[in-house]
Amino acid sequence: MSLNELNSSNVPIFEIFPNAGGKPLAFNGGIAELYYYENILSETVRMSIAFVDTGNAVSGDDGTGGNITASNKIKISRGEKVYIEIEDALKQKISFKTDDTALYIGARDKGNDKLREFEIIELVSKEFLLNESVRIKKRYDGKISDSVTKIIKTGDEGLKTPKKIDIEPTKNERSFIATIKKPFYFIMWLASQSIKEGTSALGLIAGYFFFETKSGYRFKSIDGLFEQEYTKKYIENNTVSDPPPGYTGKILSSQVVDDSDFKNQLQMGTFNSSVNLFSTQESVYNCNPLDIGSQLSSVSSLASEFGKNLNQDFISNPSRFFTGSKSIGNLKPVEQSKELDTIKEDYLSASSSRYNQAFTVKLNITIAGDFSLEAGQLIYCDFPEQSTKPNPTYDPRISGIYLISSLCHRIDPQQQCFTSLELIREAYGRKPMKM
Repeated sequence: MSLNELNSSNVPIFEIFPNAGGKPLAFNGGIAELYYYENILSETVRMSIAFVDTGNAVSGDDGTGGNITASNKIKISRGEKVYIEIEDALKQKISFKTDDTALYIGARDKGNDKLREFEIIELVSKEFLLNESVRIKKRYDGKISDSVTKIIKTGDEGLKTPKKIDIEPTKNERSFIATIKKPFYFIMWLASQSIKEGTSALGLIAGYFFFETKSGYRFKSIDGLFEQEYTKKYIENNTVSDPPPGYTGKILSSQVVDDSDFKNQLQMGTFNSSVNLFSTQESVYNCNPLDIGSQLSSVSSLASEFGKNLNQDFISNPSRFFTGSKSIGNLKPVEQSKELDTIKEDYLSASSSRYNQAFTVKLNITIAGDFSLEAGQLIYCDFPEQSTKPNPTYDPRISGIYLISSLCHRIDPQQQCFTSLELIREAYGRKPMKM
C-alpha cells in the first residue's frame, strides 16, 4: 500500500446519548479532527474531538418546522455517554460502542460564528469519572494484586468495572485499612510497593504501572513489561518507499528527547540509594544499600548499555536515603505482633530506582496510522547511523527495543491518520533484532 493509502482512516460510529435518556444522535459527519491518547501513566484513555455543528442539523420538533444544532437537540452538557469507533487503513479498529466500554464527555469547549457552532469535547472512561465519587473504606489483606483486583473489579466497594483487566500477580502481600480515599489513589499507592511474582531478587526489583488501553485496564510490573516480546519492527530510512524485508513499516519522522537530568536522577536515587529503617522492637537502625551494579544480573533491560558508561565519581555512594521505621505488628493479631506488616526494604529504593531508570532515554516517532498498537507494548526501531563510513547501517546506540510509554492517533480533516509514539528505555545500546 502507498503512504496515502496507509494513512487513510474512517470514523464509522460517533454517537452521543442525551443525559435525559432516549436515542443517540450521530455526529460523525461533522468531525473536523480527532485525537486518541493512551499513556502508561494515565488511568484513562482519552479522545479529543473537534466537530462542526450547523443550525440545520436536525429538526427542532417545536412545531415551527425549522432545524437546530444536534448538540442543542440532545442538550449536551457534560457526562453524556458516547459510542465511538475509529478504523485505520488495515481495518484495525478502536471500539467503544457498548455500555461496558462507552466513553463519557469529561470536558467541553464551545464557540460559534453566524452560521455554525464549533465544539471540542474530551472523552474519558466511565471509571475515571466515577473515581471522584467512590471511596475505599474497608480493610484489605493478602497479595497486593488481589487487593487491586477487588478495588477495580470484584469487591463490594470500588469501581466494579466490567472491562477486561490484565493484572500481573505480585509476590508480596500488604495489609492496609483504607482511609476513605479514591480507588485510583490506592491502586497507585500499591503499585509503587509491588514486587513481581516469581522473582528472588528482593530489594532489587519493584514497581508496577497501572493504566488503561483500548483493551482494558493493566496492572503490570516494570520488569514484566520489559520482558515481553516486541510486537512490530520499524525502520527509518530515506532510500526506498517500502520497508526492507523483516520490518513492519517505516518511521516517517523521529526526534530524540534526551531530556533526563543527571542531577535529578541522583536526587531520585536512580543509581545508588539506601533504605534506613529503625526497628522499635530491637532498637536497631538498619541500612539497606542498593546500587545499579547489584541490579545488573537481576533486572530486565531493553538496552545493551544498561549500567555501563556511568561516571563512578558520582554513583559510588548513595545519593538518596529513604528513612523511617519498620512497620511491625500494626495490623497483625496479638500472637503475630512482632511480625512485619510489610517489608519496606524490599521495595522502597528498588521501585524508585526502576521508575526513574525506565525513562532515561526517550524519543518520539511518527508512523502511518496503526490502531493495533497500545501503550505498554514493545517495538523495535532501527535508525540510520550518522557517519562517513562507506556502508553505514543502523545507529548502534539509539536503535533497538523500546517501550511505548504513550501514543496518539490523529485523524485530520482529510481523514488522514498518523500515529505518534513516545518511546522509553533505561539506557542506550541496540540489542540484536530477532528475524
